[in-house]
Amino acid sequence: MVGFFGGSFDPVHAAHVEVACRAREQLELGEIWFVPAFQPPHKVHRTLVDAEHRLAMLQLAMDGRDGLAICTIEIEDRRVHTTESTLGALRAAHPGLAFALILGQDSFAQLDTWARPDRLAQHIEQVAVCPRPGGDARRPGFWRHIPVHWLQGEPQDVSSSAIRDALQQERATDRLPDGVQEYIAKHGLYRERRP
Repeated sequence: MVGFFGGSFDPVHAAHVEVACRAREQLELGEIWFVPAFQPPHKVHRTLVDAEHRLAMLQLAMDGRDGLAICTIEIEDRRVHTTESTLGALRAAHPGLAFALILGQDSFAQLDTWARPDRLAQHIEQVAVCPRPGGDARRPGFWRHIPVHWLQGEPQDVSSSAIRDALQQERATDRLPDGVQEYIAKHGLYRERRP
């Protein structure tokens, strides 16, 4: 079974990597596929850092880490995708593969509002949820019959938006994987506030 971990990763941070490693270990997954979005449907009014930069930062974050891989299906297609459409395409391309959806507690509580949640639920075998401090523990309706694994370990309270704010204000942050902060500085990313 492969873990599907989608997101904008703008930028990827240490909690993303920690959650992926926990999910792989606790669910005994073969690999975790990070699936960076070209443009997430719920963020169409926000300008992301170019996909090529986000992909390069993901590659740095995974350097030397076994079992973590990047799936570029959405970036290669260069259009807005939903999780359901991407997982549907991956299942068609890899018919013998089962997928576990990895996400944070806040996203899990909102799954019923995602595009075609009934069809999305058909594409996955289980869900791995990373708790957040004070998070909502509701179980979305379409997911009643899918095994849900709450990842053990410290709840993660890190967000890419908080890291972008810190970088824009030139404040130090220790929440970026090795090499990512240097990459951001080298390419002058996140200096200006984006809508």
